[in-house]
Formats: sequence, C-alpha cells, structure tokens
Amino acid sequence: MKNKHSLLIYPLFAIACTLFLFINCKRDTEIKNEVFGYEFLKKIPGLWHRPVTSTTPAGSFSNWYVDFRPVSEAQISQFSLLDTNTINNISFFIVKHQNKLKVAMRTEGCFKNQCCVTYEVMDSVVDADNYYRFSDFVKGTKRACTEFRFSPEGMVMKVFTNKFNTVYPLVPHSTFTATLGTRDNATEATAHFNYPQPIMVKDFSNVFDGMTESIFFDFAHDPYNLSSG
Repeated sequence: MKNKHSLLIYPLFAIACTLFLFINCKRDTEIKNEVFGYEFLKKIPGLWHRPVTSTTPAGSFSNWYVDFRPVSEAQISQFSLLDTNTINNISFFIVKHQNKLKVAMRTEGCFKNQCCVTYEVMDSVVDADNYYRFSDFVKGTKRACTEFRFSPEGMVMKVFTNKFNTVYPLVPHSTFTATLGTRDNATEATAHFNYPQPIMVKDFSNVFDGMTESIFFDFAHDPYNLSSG
C-alpha cells in the first residue's frame, strides 16, 4: 500500500511543478506587457566598471564604477563621484506616460557645480537582442537618447545628444563600455524590496506639458527631486 501511495505522489508532484512553472511564466509575460521595458530592470542591477569616453567638458575617465542597487520595489539607482568636479546620479523607475506604464531614466549630472537633470522614457525594446533605448519625453530622439545593450558579462551604454538643439542627427555624448563585476552588491536590496515589481513610482502624464524638452538646468521645477523624495 505504501508503494502505491508513493507511485501516486510522484505524478501529482510533477503536475504541481508544471502548473507552478506555467503560472509563473504566464505572470512574467503579463508583467512584460504591463510595463514597457520591464526586463531592463532585471538586467541593470550590479557593479559595473570600465572606461567611459565623453565629448563633454568633464572629459573621459579610465575607470567608472557604477553600483546599481534597488531603492524600492520599482526603482534602482546609483550615485558616483568620477572626480572632485564630476558627480553622476542615475535612476530607473516605472512611470505612467501616455496612459501606459513604462521604465523611465533620470540622469543628474554636475560638473564644477553646474548641474543638469535629464529625463528620458523607454521608447524601443528588443528583449531578444538585449537592446533598450530611452529618449526625451517631449522631443524623443530629436533631442537626446540613451541606448543600452547587454551581454552575459557586460553592457554598453551610449548617450546621444543634439548639442542644445544645434545639430541633427544626434551625435555621441558619451559611451560606457562596462564589464559586470558582480551582482552580489544588489542581492540584499533586491530581496528586501522584492524588486522589481510592476508598480508606478511617478505619474508623468502631464509633468512635461508646455516644455520643449524634458531637461532641467536647475532643481526648482524638477518633477522628481531625489533629495526631497
């Protein structure tokens, strides 16, 4: 009798496992459809490093260390000092835009105490090729864009600009050819926040209305000033 019960348990266990995997896969697909660019949030966590080349006054750096860790269920950020003059703060989070949830990018860069805050929204996704692109909320790729392409052990981040609306097509602004050092740095925060979750962090439906670009050169009207929450 005991052997018969054992024979029944194994098929039931196999069916339960299959159903569990099916439900999880279905939910993952639903989330991907629910949040445009959602898979990006899974690929960016980690400690990245290697050179960054730049056409900006800040210049290029032989080694930039970027430590992306979740700061909430639906946001991941990094803060870095490239030298005594150069500060960089990047965050990715979920916003509502054009009645859809999308991944957005906030870049805060300061050079010799002159700062600029740039907002871009995911506009192109090719998960199969590990390719993701963000562009200006107002002008799209006519103003600025940032491309990410991931590989098993690396990432290339390319930023393009129209140089304050003086050139088009866009020209290179900076390129970060990064190697993944480790993802262990983000493990604790990932578990703590159960990151990522398909949760709206900011409603950006109307915050750029009346603007010609989603760029700020001071913090007075910044719709998501991280220092104030």
